[in-house]
Amino acid sequence: MTDISEEEILAARSPKGAWTKKTLAQWGVPWPPPSSWKATILAHGIPYDAAKNVVATAVAAEEFDTADLLRKVVVAVINQGQGHILYDLPDVLAFFGSRIPERHEVSHLHGIDERMFEAAARAKESERAA
Repeated sequence: MTDISEEEILAARSPKGAWTKKTLAQWGVPWPPPSSWKATILAHGIPYDAAKNVVATAVAAEEFDTADLLRKVVVAVINQGQGHILYDLPDVLAFFGSRIPERHEVSHLHGIDERMFEAAARAKESERAA
């Protein structure tokens, strides 16, 4: 076994912030990589040994891009036909540079989801109550 540092592991990420199948294969990590592969090679070195797999207790923040994760979650919510729940999350809308429009801004459109106006009214009511 050869020791490997966290810095070496992080430096080997692709420009998109993840590890390629080829890089992981060089460390003996199978594809797709099992959970805790990083903790295992940090603790036991390379090549990766599945018998010594460490159970991860948490994902380190540097292992993922939070904005990308949020985008994936939002896309999954929308793809499941549940996009209306995002109306009640104004911080998520603001993150993407979006907002619930005023009714007059979309009056010329058809098929507008009334739930967005209901959510906007709830948000205004909770702001007044606070």
